[in-house]
Amino acid sequence: MILGISGSPRLDGITSNAVKEVLAHCEGETKYITLSGKHIGGCISCLACTKDNVCIVQDDFQEIAKAMVEADAIVLGVPNYYDVPNGLSHCLLERCFCFRHQEKFLLKDKPIV
Repeated sequence: MILGISGSPRLDGITSNAVKEVLAHCEGETKYITLSGKHIGGCISCLACTKDNVCIVQDDFQEIAKAMVEADAIVLGVPNYYDVPNGLSHCLLERCFCFRHQEKFLLKDKPIV
């Protein structure tokens, strides 16, 4: 399954449409997730994820993290505000810290564009 994630806070903006367009040209199963309306905080550096690669902070990241791990590839659309990712996308990327412990990286060798 190819997972498309739009980091835009807008439902039908340029970023979400770009991600949907890429997914439309992919073979096989695809899944689309928008961060619009989601509540995802930044990493709180509690390090609880070091024991099992699972973030303990309960918000909308949990469902997205599960989809990211299950996906064969990820298409990530990130709006660029002032030459940096927008805040919502940055929080998502920051929370991916939980995937990198226990001598394995859960997204290793997974194509992400």
